[in-house]
Amino acid sequence: MKNAAIHLKTIPSPFSKGKVSILIPCFNEESIIADTIRQVQDYLSHLQSITSWEIILINDGSTDGTLKLLESFQTESIRILSFDRNKGRGAAVRAGLQAATGEFIISLDADLSYDLNHIQQIFDVFIHKPKTDVVIVSAYMKSGTVQGVPISRLLLSKIANWILSRFFPQKLSTVTCVVRGYRKEVVQNLCLLEKGKEFHLEILKKLFLNGANIQEIPGRLVWKREKKANSSTRGLNIFKSSQKHLLYALAIKPYGFFKYITLLLLLIGIYESVIFISQVIKALDLQEAFTPSLWLALKTTFDHSPHTFFIALGTLILGLNTFSFLLIIHILRINHEENLRHLLAVLENQSLLGKE
Repeated sequence: MKNAAIHLKTIPSPFSKGKVSILIPCFNEESIIADTIRQVQDYLSHLQSITSWEIILINDGSTDGTLKLLESFQTESIRILSFDRNKGRGAAVRAGLQAATGEFIISLDADLSYDLNHIQQIFDVFIHKPKTDVVIVSAYMKSGTVQGVPISRLLLSKIANWILSRFFPQKLSTVTCVVRGYRKEVVQNLCLLEKGKEFHLEILKKLFLNGANIQEIPGRLVWKREKKANSSTRGLNIFKSSQKHLLYALAIKPYGFFKYITLLLLLIGIYESVIFISQVIKALDLQEAFTPSLWLALKTTFDHSPHTFFIALGTLILGLNTFSFLLIIHILRINHEENLRHLLAVLENQSLLGKE
C-alpha cells in the first residue's frame, strides 16, 4: 500500500506450499493484544495439519501502547505492519493481504470473539474442497452459535446481514464478519479501495464478479467482557456501520432494494383493482343495455369508494414506472459489471507481469 506508513522489521523466509498467514488488525488493543498473540501462537504451534504459518499483526494507527506491545512479539514468524494514523479496518486487512506470503490467508478479530478452532476448520475446507477460494465463518447460519451479545445488537446485526445478503448472487448468512479465509491467489491481485468496514462487502462483490467459489461454515461467537463494558458505545457504532453497509449495498446493487418496493406497489395496485372491478360487476345491471349500464356501474362504484380507484390507479402507475426504472438500472448494472470484470482482469494481468 503506497499511502500507508508501514514498518516491516521481520526478515521474510521461505516456507513450503500450504503455509497459512493469520491476519489480525489492531486498533487500541493494548489491554488484550498480548494475550491474543500468545493464544494464536500456541494454537498454531500445536496444530499438526498446519506446519508452516506466519502471524501478521496490523497496527491501525493505535494511540495507546498497542504498537509497542506488538513489536515486543516480533519474530521471524510474527510480522508487524503499522500505520502512522487510523485508516480503518478495511485498509488494515488490505495491507495484511498484500503482505501475506501464505497460500491461505485467514483474518481474525483482535479480541478472538470467534473460536480459534475456526483456523483449523477453514484450513480443512481449503484442503478437502480444493476448488474453494473463500471461506466465511458465520455465527448466523444453521449450527452457528452466539453467546453474550446484547439482544438489541444481535437483532440489528442479524437484520442487517439478512438484508445485505440479498444484494449478492449467493445466499450467505453473514457478509460483515472479519473472520474469513482466502486463497492468496484470488485476493492479492484484486483492486480493493474501501478503507472502512465496507471492505468486507467490496471484496465479496469483486470475488463474485471473478467467479470465486465461496463457502460458508458455522461460527461460534462469544462476546468478551471488554465488549460488554462498552456495549452502549458499540451499539451506536453498529447502527452507524449498518447504515454505511446498506448504502454501500445499494451502490453495488441498486435494484436489490427497489425491486421489493416495485413488487409491493404492483401487488397493492392489483389487489385494489380487483376490489374495484368486483364492485363494478356487482353494480352492473345486466338487464339493461351494456354500455349505459357499465358507465352507471362505474360511476356508482366510484362515488361509493373513490379511494379504491385512486389507490389502484396510483400504485399501478408507480409500480409500472419503477419496474421500467429497474429494467434500465439492471441493464446498466450488467454493462457496469462487465466493464469491471475487464478492468479487474487487466489489473490482475499487470500485477502478474510486474511480479515476473
